[in-house]
Amino acid sequence: MECNKRPWLNEIKSYKLPSKPPKILARLHMNENPFPPPPPVVEAAYKAAQQGNLYPDPERYWKLRELAAKYYGLPGPEWVLPTLGSDTALKLFFEVCTLASDATFPFPSFQAYPHLASVAGTKMIYSNLKIDGNKFVLDIEDFIDKKSSAAVIDSPNNPTGSLLVNEETLERVVNAFPVVLLDEAYGEFAPYDLVRKVEEFKNLVVTRTMSKAFALAGFRMGFFISNPEYVDNVSKLLMPYDIPSMTIEAAIAAFSYLDYVKDYINYVNNEKRKLYGKMEELGWKPFQSYTNFVLVKAVKDIVKMFKERGVMVRRVPLGDEWFRVSIGSPEEMRIFYETAEEIAKRL
Repeated sequence: MECNKRPWLNEIKSYKLPSKPPKILARLHMNENPFPPPPPVVEAAYKAAQQGNLYPDPERYWKLRELAAKYYGLPGPEWVLPTLGSDTALKLFFEVCTLASDATFPFPSFQAYPHLASVAGTKMIYSNLKIDGNKFVLDIEDFIDKKSSAAVIDSPNNPTGSLLVNEETLERVVNAFPVVLLDEAYGEFAPYDLVRKVEEFKNLVVTRTMSKAFALAGFRMGFFISNPEYVDNVSKLLMPYDIPSMTIEAAIAAFSYLDYVKDYINYVNNEKRKLYGKMEELGWKPFQSYTNFVLVKAVKDIVKMFKERGVMVRRVPLGDEWFRVSIGSPEEMRIFYETAEEIAKRL
């Protein structure tokens, strides 16, 4: 039976999970929070699991939307749509806003974008980021000149860690494109975020996640944020009970422990300062980051050399001498530094 109404799917490769090597001493390639959620958050999820025979409670779902709207400084729950991780929020954007169309992206950017765009039949148009000292910058004139049907910007950017837009440049982007997605997965780590700009710009969508700063990666909690009309239209693609009870309760509880988030961000910032110094001592170049990871330019085949020693860092599409390293636990960072020193000495 022929049911493929998107013939371009035949040409797309599956988005596969990364392979796991035989030995991992330091897991520093996934940008995860290395610490578990606060015990009350885990307990809330456990209690919900004990009623796993029941469908999620709609009242608790709306409680989550209310808390999320309050956290992001928005007028009400109708501005925030919970999704299974921000990946699903991104997928909804591509399905609704760029289906069989085109969109402009920074390069490099989040590695899931090409897959999501391909599934939606979206042609990707790139605007290359430029290096300015120890950071990457978006050439706003070049970006706007692309004149596509949509724009997608991750700021802070993955994998560079750089902030790509501020209030002024975001306004220029939303005035130049019919619809704009601002991916703020790492918004908690930046000196400012722009999520409240959805009130000012009707064609702006912001995606956020609780995977990083809130340590809920395994629970899959994200948000599609925009004006109520956009949110209502996008919600039609979801089924009533898409978010599991355990995820709802963990997220609700997590919003009560913002000191945990603050402490984690302080830890990340302190560790990044150490990492900058240690990389420079080795003759490698770290780039300033407003995320929980750091981009480093080192030596050829650096990712392979780390992997052979049980240290997982991420390859990035800038060349074999570049890698992205997450801020891990104190023990993982110790292993990373020792391994980096060993590699540098052997060169």
